[in-house]
Amino acid sequence: MKRLAALLLTAVMALSLTAFAPALAAEDDPLIFDPEAAYQGEYTVSDNENFPGALVFKTYQASYASRPITGLTWGDAPSEDYFKLNVKVPVSYNGAVFDEKAVASAPILFYNPWGGDAGRPVGDPGALSARGGTVDTLVGRALSQGWVVVEPGMRGAANCFVGTPDEEGYTNDGKLPYPIADLKAALRYLRYETNASVIPGDKEHIFAAGTSSGGSATVMLGSSGNSPFFASYLEEIGAAPGRDDVFAAFPSCPVMTRAWGDTAIAWERWGDLSGVKDANAINTALTQAFIAYQADLGIKAEFDVGDTIKKGDLLTADNYEDYLMVYLKESALKFLNGLGGRAQIEAYLAEDLAANPMYGTPDASRDWIKPVYDAENPDLVVDIEGTWSEFWAYVVGEEHFNSANLLDMQYDRPLNAPDEAMVGNGIVNATIGDRYSPYANASSFSFGKADEYAAVFTNFGQDWIREHRNIAISQEYLDLIELQRNSVDPMYFITGEGAKDATVCQNWFMRTGSVDLVTPHPVFFNLATALQNQGKHVDAALVWDQKHGLTSDLDGFFAFAAELVDPVSAQKPAPAFSDVSEGDWYYDAACYVSENGLMSGSGGRFNAADGLSRGMLAQILYNRAGRPAVEAKASFSDVAEDSWCAAAVAWASETGIVNGYDGGRFGPEDGVTREQLALMLHRCANTPDSSRSLDGFSDGAAVSAYALSAVRWAVEQGILTGSGPDTLSPQGPATRAEAAAVLMRFCTAYPV
Repeated sequence: MKRLAALLLTAVMALSLTAFAPALAAEDDPLIFDPEAAYQGEYTVSDNENFPGALVFKTYQASYASRPITGLTWGDAPSEDYFKLNVKVPVSYNGAVFDEKAVASAPILFYNPWGGDAGRPVGDPGALSARGGTVDTLVGRALSQGWVVVEPGMRGAANCFVGTPDEEGYTNDGKLPYPIADLKAALRYLRYETNASVIPGDKEHIFAAGTSSGGSATVMLGSSGNSPFFASYLEEIGAAPGRDDVFAAFPSCPVMTRAWGDTAIAWERWGDLSGVKDANAINTALTQAFIAYQADLGIKAEFDVGDTIKKGDLLTADNYEDYLMVYLKESALKFLNGLGGRAQIEAYLAEDLAANPMYGTPDASRDWIKPVYDAENPDLVVDIEGTWSEFWAYVVGEEHFNSANLLDMQYDRPLNAPDEAMVGNGIVNATIGDRYSPYANASSFSFGKADEYAAVFTNFGQDWIREHRNIAISQEYLDLIELQRNSVDPMYFITGEGAKDATVCQNWFMRTGSVDLVTPHPVFFNLATALQNQGKHVDAALVWDQKHGLTSDLDGFFAFAAELVDPVSAQKPAPAFSDVSEGDWYYDAACYVSENGLMSGSGGRFNAADGLSRGMLAQILYNRAGRPAVEAKASFSDVAEDSWCAAAVAWASETGIVNGYDGGRFGPEDGVTREQLALMLHRCANTPDSSRSLDGFSDGAAVSAYALSAVRWAVEQGILTGSGPDTLSPQGPATRAEAAAVLMRFCTAYPV
């Protein structure tokens, strides 16, 4: 094998956060946002059919990495613009001027431009979107509704390289997991130090969005928040420390879980061909591999389906068709019933239902849709009698049951061709392999090109390579492929080995086309259902007759978002404290702890400057946990059974969050220091590791040994901030205002 990037190899085993460079003074820190230097200008977009009239916005542009990699090429010109972002701020729409204070706390649309696995440098500050086309509609609508839009540049395998493949000195710096790390660095930049208050938009209400490969990246931002998996890549480019989780994810037609793309496609389009005499061996093997994969996922149905599936049943290849048909029928019914009545529906089915241009579907295939009309309202369709097999016959046409064809992740490949004719190629195949490789292959089944680049994502594909090519794949290459496939597999962070240290976002709006031939439907709904199984807020659906691309259901997205952010973007009600006003720096935090039942105050007052006691903190954390029943009573001599905090102290002691003093005392009235606050929250988070340096603080060495790991973690995650520009004050008292702010950040990053 040629050279293998040392960073990638070491990162295979890197499962703990690595130290970032010591913090610099603000005036020397390249990651501090300077609005004057970043300002690009004010721009006007008019006569867009999706948001008619004049939209005025201003743009700021800044670098989100302190060590951007130079020499990347866009065309022929080296550029560092992959590591910059545009912050687009609405000024007015159709003459109505947006209130600057409202915009400062507006939701943020974080749209990533990854597409076809090609990265993009930061876009034109005067353009609505770096991607253009339909993305302009999404970005423009967000701005016209008063949202802030952030569009980062990011690397991609198709364009972030130096030299020419197979030449000495060639490097491809856009391979996985670099694109995902770039987006995480951009998110961290928004929350870093003073950036969080200077850059417009609410950093706790970031809606990540993207399409196709960008949809995959969006899924990863939603599923792998704050994961140490990406730490070494973030450090390489000088990313800011802190959090990279998001509030909500809007993936459109995501190309994800690529290790199982081919197998899912084989199952959903051809079914189990093991009983078909002339079925191609590869089709059958891929289908069987998916059947085994699906059985191992352990995903459970979220609703009943007739007599075949009950809520809580495992979703397997035996019952999944019936489950998926529910989503397909919902999509068809929504579309058909929006046409205006039976006459229009029948005309659409007879004349307007277009043949799929990818395969040239015959007109007869329209017959798969057999609408069932309501007995009392003949214009209303209440059911569809078509089957899953009939639907796919419509999608892929007369070749549906041709066992000699298999659609790869991106390209149609006839598998009855000679083995030697099968070579991997294309943009999507450039995303994996080491950074010196021209390309490998990112699909689950691959024939590879050469000994060193016969890279495949699954054991199935690797076994095929060995058997049919007599190729030995080195262990270091297999380790690298394992790392890269995990970097774009949300299941690794939701239900797999990476779940322990990842923050999975709570809110998901997921859309893909009903005839999307690139996003496998089983993979899409596996993700949606796995998230629902964990209690996440998920709105997942098919868009009728839409192919691969940005979903047309933008109305649905903004309605979904409005339910989440309207209470936030509207005028905030005063919290239930008479001594807190909107101008106070801790106003939002006081609102948060009040609304979430964490802190109640005394006599209607918050008493922001008062210290926090050990008993108070135990009660706050007990409230956060939902006040579970406690079997044992507090065993501390100074906590009476009828004390206001007795149950909370007993619970906190039982769960190992608090310890007592020598002599059996707890000290419920003793004040909590800033480092003790970090320590107890660290225990609530199951004590994740951190090696974050505190050298950038003048009193970093003063942190007590018992609290050092906790403080490092809290600082790294952005949960505990400095008490001054370069001080931590670890032994200083934690005031109620400080505690509220820390708790708001902690609870957002580590939801119960």
